Amino acid sequence: MVHIVNSSQQITHAVLSPQSIHSRSVGFEVIVPAGLGETGIGFTPPLADSLRLLGVDLWMFDFDPGVLIGGFISIRHGNTEPTIDTEISVNWDMVMQFSGIKPMMRWVDSQSSHFHWNMNQLWTGPGQRFACEINNFSATDSWSAWVFFEISEG
Repeated sequence: MVHIVNSSQQITHAVLSPQSIHSRSVGFEVIVPAGLGETGIGFTPPLADSLRLLGVDLWMFDFDPGVLIGGFISIRHGNTEPTIDTEISVNWDMVMQFSGIKPMMRWVDSQSSHFHWNMNQLWTGPGQRFACEINNFSATDSWSAWVFFEISEG
């Protein structure tokens, strides 16, 4: 049975207030260039003015299996058209905060990996966008990541 949580945090059965819930995924690939501290950034096109972020999926791919790769990874939210790479890291908000050296996720591995986060966060304002910023730990190897955002608009 489906449950709907209303604004006063009371759970009601969907039968009392039936609503259709539609979602879609938007995503992109981030190419992380070789070089210690090199940055790869990707972002979505402008989305709806009101949307719910249902989940985030992140896949990391090693171009040379067995070689240790990694980096600091941040998932961000904003509503401006990025004109330079630093605009996302400076002006956009973190979707998830991690504790440690930086408020970013730290990941190191020698094989491809996948992460999924259930979010259920509401974002409002004109032209919502999501981004992923990755700082490379490897001095010699480049790698890539696929990032998908499951959203419900309207």
